[in-house]
Amino acid sequence: MSHTIKSGDFGIQAKVNSSIRALKPFTENKGINLSCNFKNDIKDLIIVN
Repeated sequence: MSHTIKSGDFGIQAKVNSSIRALKPFTENKGINLSCNFKNDIKDLIIVN
């Protein structure tokens, strides 16, 4: 399930990665891994845009 990388994707991916890093302490405490959901949301966002 990969998509073609456009020049604009890198900035979005960097923001998502930093968001995931920021949320990790909270999500790990609850035993939840959100990175998958973030990636799916971003993929949908890129397709829509």
